[in-house]
Amino acid sequence: MMKYGKAYGGEDPERVEGDVFRIIIKYPDSAIDEEDSVVTGQVEARLESRLAAKVILISQRG
Repeated sequence: MMKYGKAYGGEDPERVEGDVFRIIIKYPDSAIDEEDSVVTGQVEARLESRLAAKVILISQRG
């Protein structure tokens, strides 16, 4: 983790020693935002196409 922490997260992982040993790995927030926006866009596109298909079906029935 120490070897790749700086390369992928920008900082070395933080080691916290106490009753419980912890390692905190930091990562850039921009990578998460980009992934979230891509997934959100894909979900929105699917919902819009399903809604459009249902509207067409309803309009053809009436």
